[in-house]
Amino acid sequence: MKEEPYILGPIKPVKVTWQEDPRFQDSSSESDDEPEPSEIGKDREIRGGRAPGEDRGVSAQGLIADRKMAEGKQEAPDAKEPACLLCRRAEADPDICGDKWEKHGLCAHVFCLKFASLIFQQDNGRMGLKGFRPRDIQLAVSRAAQQHCCVCGETGATIMCCQEDCDRWFHLPCAKEGHCVTKYITPYRSYCPEHSPEQDVTVIPEPGTECPICMEPVEERKSYTTLVCPACKRAWFHRDCIQGQALRAGALYFQCPLCRDDDEFSVQMFIMGIRIPFREPTWEDNDAFAELGDRHSRCNARKCLYPGGREEAEEEG
Repeated sequence: MKEEPYILGPIKPVKVTWQEDPRFQDSSSESDDEPEPSEIGKDREIRGGRAPGEDRGVSAQGLIADRKMAEGKQEAPDAKEPACLLCRRAEADPDICGDKWEKHGLCAHVFCLKFASLIFQQDNGRMGLKGFRPRDIQLAVSRAAQQHCCVCGETGATIMCCQEDCDRWFHLPCAKEGHCVTKYITPYRSYCPEHSPEQDVTVIPEPGTECPICMEPVEERKSYTTLVCPACKRAWFHRDCIQGQALRAGALYFQCPLCRDDDEFSVQMFIMGIRIPFREPTWEDNDAFAELGDRHSRCNARKCLYPGGREEAEEEG
């Protein structure tokens, strides 16, 4: 059977399923006109909260109108790359949004998909866009056209604060500017500025305390931009500095710059929204240190006395 390509167009809403969990199975047909009233409630339940009761359906006419609104911001006239369907940006910080996934005309950042409310990745990674169904992505786009970002004020916000009864939404690229916290670990919970988690450390930095990474002064207290090591309580650093270290070190080598704690420190940084990729450190990319294992292969004496010559002397040890 010839496989038809995915076409992004007006569709009717369907139920959202969460992998194979029977609690989130959809037993109705695709011809239903009204979405399940508890969809957002289920999303909050999975990500750590409950929805404020948003249960209105989406009509076919509304989908068309919302899609046109989204397409207006998806790509600038001179843009060389397609824009992400969810954050509407052709260029975004890859440290925050991740790489772009493109397939069958769909384009979205990795973490825009993972943090978006009511979109769940299926077990089958070859389905849709890396396991995200095109139908679910289109519904998220149409839903976002009605949501205003609590940071920039523009429509198209796809990420909902998972705090119970909070109705704030935001774009992922706006999270840092608005001091929103996004936890880069399953189940990818997100918090608005009012409900962002804080470090449970009752300590303040000494006067003149500097960040051990950039050697610049830190704030006089812990805040969104100034963090402290929960283990030693002596290492204070800027969020941007420790985020940069996490991206370079990876999960295997990420630790406190001062006391070298890598257990409690990593857990706390995950909670505070630091992205710690699960990969080898960047300083080992492309065998950067391979030459350290090389041995000198020839004799450098002005006059080599070995009968077999300079090269043979090394081969025989």
